[in-house]
Amino acid sequence: MKKFVDSYCNYLQKKRIIVSNEQWEICAYGLELIVSAVLNIVILVMCSFILHEERYILFYFLGFIPLRLFAGDTMRIII
Repeated sequence: MKKFVDSYCNYLQKKRIIVSNEQWEICAYGLELIVSAVLNIVILVMCSFILHEERYILFYFLGFIPLRLFAGDTMRIII
């Protein structure tokens, strides 16, 4: 994942979308978060379909995503 993000940021730098090293680091960090979140969601959905428990993943997403959006980092303290 890190190599993918780094290569994409290098591509953006070659296209002059990213001009400074600080922007490169910020872009790399943000892309790592996005790719990690998407990858986690894809893995959860795949596992639910493999186990034939699609309804539980729906309840999980309906409960967990709003909780993460509004509670944010406070969940790290609780869990």
